[in-house]
Amino acid sequence: MRNGLKITLMLFAIQILCLSSQGLAKQGRPAQSQESESAVKSTSQPETAPAELRAASKSLADQVVALGAEVRKLRKATEKNSLNMELLLSEERLARLEDRIEATQDARRALDARERQQQYRLENIQQEVLLRGGLDREEGERAIRGDIQKQLEDIHSEQAANQKRLADLQSTARKLRLRIEELREKVDREEKEQQQ
Repeated sequence: MRNGLKITLMLFAIQILCLSSQGLAKQGRPAQSQESESAVKSTSQPETAPAELRAASKSLADQVVALGAEVRKLRKATEKNSLNMELLLSEERLARLEDRIEATQDARRALDARERQQQYRLENIQQEVLLRGGLDREEGERAIRGDIQKQLEDIHSEQAANQKRLADLQSTARKLRLRIEELREKVDREEKEQQQ
């Protein structure tokens, strides 16, 4: 931004030089001094003004070229930093996703264990009826079987939701891994270009 300001100031300075040299040429002078000075300045002014103008424009052109080179370097550095930041953020996001996948898999294992436990209860319902006791065995068995079935239905719905969540997380992680691989290749390619 400071370089842009410098260029703008240089352009204004050049314009002022041009206008002032034109203004001096157009400005009227007293007759006697104008005739005596006109002979001297007619030979020196046209030579010095264009020479100064050429020197100023050459200096300005050199500064513009240098500024362009700096802008290209800055753009490349910014792109490299952006790639590195995106890579780091993506890796962090992937780590969090993998933690969530692990937690979801743990929840699935816990649900599977609960399902096995309810299946065991269902298979051994007679023992549970005896343990609970009661006057009407058929009524007790129906109540226990209904309770077990309700718990199994709850477990199955939780398993379905958990499986969907796990599939979504794994899909997102797969896409993120591909993006990370692309970013790593870009970063490696840029590092190789800088070394050459």
